[in-house]
Amino acid sequence: ARTDELEVTISALDARASELPIQISELQQSLATLQVLTGALGASLRQVQKILSFNALKMLSADRIGRMLQSASAPKNSGSG
Repeated sequence: ARTDELEVTISALDARASELPIQISELQQSLATLQVLTGALGASLRQVQKILSFNALKMLSADRIGRMLQSASAPKNSGSG
């Protein structure tokens, strides 16, 4: 009975061991996919960062231009009043 139990255990271990190369291969494929997706995400984030930086510069420029126009028109209004 003990020998039969050992044989069953060894058989189960052999079956699991034979599946390991397949699992490792699947893990490698998943890792490769993950690396590609990570690279794409990084590229997308860099693009978003550039767009946000550009928009921030535009907003700052518009704000500065607005202030310049206000300050340029302020003396005229106070001088004529």
